[in-house]
Amino acid sequence: MKKVHIVVTGILAGSSIQAATPVELAPVQRQDVKMTTTQPASVEAFHTADIGARITGYVEAVPVDIGTPVKAGQPLLTISAPDREAQVAVLKAEIGARNAALAA
Repeated sequence: MKKVHIVVTGILAGSSIQAATPVELAPVQRQDVKMTTTQPASVEAFHTADIGARITGYVEAVPVDIGTPVKAGQPLLTISAPDREAQVAVLKAEIGARNAALAA
């Protein structure tokens, strides 16, 4: 870098003052200006959907996070329904009993 001296002249209380101040000069460089700002805003979704369970139960897993894009038919969560599973087991046992009765 090149060093130069700048002469500053001024008048203070009727007397003239001169001072040499050393200054370093730097080469001019071109670069992109990166500027960020924070502004208040509100965000709304383009599409919304009402989601409801067809059966009652307990949530076992949530494979997607809030804000994650999903496709039609993609599961949003897994529900465990022990009451429904017990009903299905009883009905399967009745079907097996009736099939056995028919075979006899």
